[in-house]
This record gives sequence, C-alpha cells and structure tokens, in this order.
Amino acid sequence: MSSEPILSINDLSVRIAGLHILQGVSFDVAASGVTVLLGRNGVGKTTTLRAVLGLTPRGGEVRGTVRIGGRDITDQATHRVVRDGLGYVPEDRGIFAGLTVAENLRLAERRGNPRRTGGSSNFSRSWTGGRSSAPAPCPAGSSRCSPSAGSCSTTTGCC
Repeated sequence: MSSEPILSINDLSVRIAGLHILQGVSFDVAASGVTVLLGRNGVGKTTTLRAVLGLTPRGGEVRGTVRIGGRDITDQATHRVVRDGLGYVPEDRGIFAGLTVAENLRLAERRGNPRRTGGSSNFSRSWTGGRSSAPAPCPAGSSRCSPSAGSCSTTTGCC
C-alpha cells in the first residue's frame, strides 16, 4: 500500500475583499484512517474545505497547493474536483430529515431543480444509506461509493 496521502493541502491561504481569511494551512489526509479539522467557530474549517473545492466567493483569492492522490488539482473547476473524488456535505444540507435520500431527490425533481431533473434514480444508488434519512454521514469515503475522499462541515459525519 502506498504511503502517499490521498489528499494533501500545502500553504493554503484565502483572501476575500482584501482580508486574509485563512493563512498558511497545510495538512495531509492518509488513504486510511480518519482526519478531523477541529476548532472554534470562525477559525476557518469550512473556509478550508470550500477553498479546496473552489467554492470561495467571487473575488476571493486562493493560494497554495491541493493534491488528490499526488495529482495537483489546485486550479480545477469544482465539478472536476468532485469527479476526482472529493466531496463536501455542509451542515445545512437543505434536505428533509424525515425523508430517505431517494425521496429528497424526487422532491427536488418535482420542484424543477435543473441540476437533478431525471437523474435521481442513478444518483440515489450512489448513497450508501438505503433507507437512511440523509446523505450524511458523508458517502464520499464509503466503500460502496466511487469517490475516494470525503469532507464534511461541523456537525456532520464522514466516513
């Protein structure tokens, strides 16, 4: 088994509206085990995850290096980063906790969400929970899902 980290963040910095929001964050995520970002509210946990995925606000500036499996993904579009195996489940997922994942996706289709129309039957199979009520814990690291690294914000869980 390779000792190369599945995810490597090096000297990540974020500036928004001229303000340094995050400075010099570096860490590796091993291919096995669990890595956790811990800290008080407002210290940059979510900003770090969003920057890695390319989800910083317009005008935001991100510097540093992000690698998945040794491959530099720093300047990739968000959809490509997700395709390469990095997932993010924010604390407020905008779902109905009493419904299954498939039911939430069908509801989104009925509401005309163009990002999900027609695709829920395939998408719902990628979640691991069967009758689980929500797609968190994060399925990205699950052995039954194709992505290889998962990230979650605050109170959600990761596999």
